[in-house]
Amino acid sequence: MATEVHQQEEPSTSNADKMRAMNRLPLMCNDVEKTIKELSVKDIKSTQLDTMRSKVRRCLEEVIDDEEYGQTALEHVWHSCYYSLICHIRTSISGWGVEQKERCSREISVLTVELAQLASLHKKRSALISVYMGDLRRYAFMLFSSDRERRLAILHYREAVATDGHSGLALNQLGLMKQDTKMTTALLYFMLAHLAERPFHGAFGNILALLTRATSQHRKGRLLLLLMHCFTSSRIIDFNEYRTKWIDQIDTELDSHQGAHVAFNVHLLSLASACLATKDCEEQSRAVSTMLLDATGRLLRGIEELVASESAKLLKKGERRRRASDSNESVHTDPEEARNSKNKLNNDGEVTDYWVAGYRMVREQNRLNGIEQDDDVVELSEDESSELVDSSVPPSDEIREAKTLLVALLHFTIVTVKQLYGEHTPTSIRFEFEQFAQRISDTLNSFMLGDRATRAELNFYRPEQVDLPIWYVTTEDAMLLLPTLVRRLIDTPEVPILFDEFFRFVPIASNKDMVMKNMAKLRLACRAKQEEARALLPVYVIPEDNVVLDHLPVLRDLVNDGQLRVVIAEDTLRMMDKIKKGDIRAREGIRWLQQGICEQGDRLEMRKADSVLLCAEDVAWKVQTTKKSLATKPVTVTILTTDILGEQYDEKPLMVGAKISRENVDQFQTRYKAALKEY
Repeated sequence: MATEVHQQEEPSTSNADKMRAMNRLPLMCNDVEKTIKELSVKDIKSTQLDTMRSKVRRCLEEVIDDEEYGQTALEHVWHSCYYSLICHIRTSISGWGVEQKERCSREISVLTVELAQLASLHKKRSALISVYMGDLRRYAFMLFSSDRERRLAILHYREAVATDGHSGLALNQLGLMKQDTKMTTALLYFMLAHLAERPFHGAFGNILALLTRATSQHRKGRLLLLLMHCFTSSRIIDFNEYRTKWIDQIDTELDSHQGAHVAFNVHLLSLASACLATKDCEEQSRAVSTMLLDATGRLLRGIEELVASESAKLLKKGERRRRASDSNESVHTDPEEARNSKNKLNNDGEVTDYWVAGYRMVREQNRLNGIEQDDDVVELSEDESSELVDSSVPPSDEIREAKTLLVALLHFTIVTVKQLYGEHTPTSIRFEFEQFAQRISDTLNSFMLGDRATRAELNFYRPEQVDLPIWYVTTEDAMLLLPTLVRRLIDTPEVPILFDEFFRFVPIASNKDMVMKNMAKLRLACRAKQEEARALLPVYVIPEDNVVLDHLPVLRDLVNDGQLRVVIAEDTLRMMDKIKKGDIRAREGIRWLQQGICEQGDRLEMRKADSVLLCAEDVAWKVQTTKKSLATKPVTVTILTTDILGEQYDEKPLMVGAKISRENVDQFQTRYKAALKEY
């Protein structure tokens, strides 16, 4: 009976001890604060202060693990015993010498060691304590400009994120460390802090403040301009201009194998869309997410090209190996030895290629579903495909870039699925997202390990890299997040992708109205037609003589818009010089040409040529040889004429040579204005 009474009274006694500790702790912290305020510069290292902090820590250890009081007590101790000392140092450091600064730096290191000991004893609060240790190092960096302190602060913050990935505090502090050196990286950290499960409530204000600072510093990066417009304005016309420039930049960077930079942009814009959605900016959020959805086709195509390039390398390597093997077999005639060698090869190559095995599975599934396949596809053998899954061999640059882009697409899918596939999302956007989900499922299957399909989400890379923190997107090893994001993708209920031995696209709303689907298809067809019309706009415009004389205002508008370059052939100038005495139009044209070349030389120029056609051929040849990014356009140079060419050339110009078209000036002006209105 006595034992039962003792067991019932023990919890109440423990609670009483916690209450007494909570009552003593504020008084002890106030005493420490008073002592810190009375310290002189020479007494930063004080035995009395060390003793008082030691007593405070012993009192804190009685309640630090308590669910109700633990975090509050830790925060109180931090502000009173550590942060107040930092504030005291900051107010009096201006007149310090080198010796005093070194003594202060050592004292900050001692404070960090005290917190590290506390974190090792109380794992439950280790994430928050790691943030406090990072803050101490950050303040030391601000006070003494030591790069070592900066690196240590970042390490402590990253440790806090790895320990507690649901808190936004450490992510916000990482953004503070990066905002002076890498502004876009800092923005990404602030957005992650705002979107965390336990968000840091000042993170959105930090985003706006950093964008305002970028505006005041006249930063002109396309990504920053796009973000500044999204967070500070709602003019859809300006957004379309930024959107077009950013998508054009993606094409250029993918062609130059800058996939890591493109992936980072996708990460940042995906998070920006989600942040805007939390602040009732639905229109801006959907505009950004829809822009990214339109760009996914380019990214998936880039991934396919990278994988195809690596496959071609493996085929060539396998062919050389087979030739060497055939030559060796002609020398070794022992059948038993050949059989043993073959068995050993099969045992070593249990794991098949990352994409080939999955690709075979998809081909077999498509065959069963009646989908036609290309007959000219060459598959890799087991020996050739097993090379890329050897964990001791690092992935090639192509595979690394492909995985980095795939990580960005998975992150985009997880973050923006509610904006693009929500209940109130327009049907046309939902239909586009379903098409993207189908393609991303096929891409994931192509990266899947064949004979370990039941663990495919763990086998995109090494299993020990499954639960990496999200800040890896800011590093060169962003591809290591692939297993983590695959698992999140599967666990996200809004994403219409399931995993059952392989990835399958399963639309959530399969009973859609066919009328709405047809409207969505019409919208896609209209957009494709607009893209085609825009692609047919030339880079250079060369007017004939009559156009310069009779349609000079049209040429002025083209130059002022800055979308095209106007080139005047020297033969046209000679013609106007001959008739300038009797024709006011020629005099106006010469004055405009002289003034425009001086003031707008980047958009108006004159070239030596005996005719307009020769001038066009010269311009087209130089573009083809020097500007590879423009050489892919179907039309590079357009000759403007006053001749009537017929109604069949209202939408598509008359081609008179390779990359050269001839078009009526009025028809061209109508098509040009329509393209500007749409984009």
